[in-house]
Amino acid sequence: HPMAVSCCDIKRGSSAPDGLTSGHAYTLLDVIELEGTKLAKMRNPWGSEGYKGKWSDKDPNWTAAMKAQVNLVQADDGIFWMPYENMLSYFSKVDVGYTDAVKS
Repeated sequence: HPMAVSCCDIKRGSSAPDGLTSGHAYTLLDVIELEGTKLAKMRNPWGSEGYKGKWSDKDPNWTAAMKAQVNLVQADDGIFWMPYENMLSYFSKVDVGYTDAVKS
């Protein structure tokens, strides 16, 4: 289930670490381990990325095989990867939304 995470306790609207927006909510889509590195898949609901840190779309750490494993799309689509430990340090709050779609 997607989780909303709130970024960075600094002045609202100012630039946060690695290009994230302070006081803004992002969605945590997934957490994986890829070749020994734990990564968080994030989404900016505004539809643009802004994230420029390690494991961003254009980071040279991505190999062709790794890109294929995660279906990496290198576009300003709002979805990006970041080190899991950075997600834990940058985002101050996590809200979990749960829906149970049961057909009657």
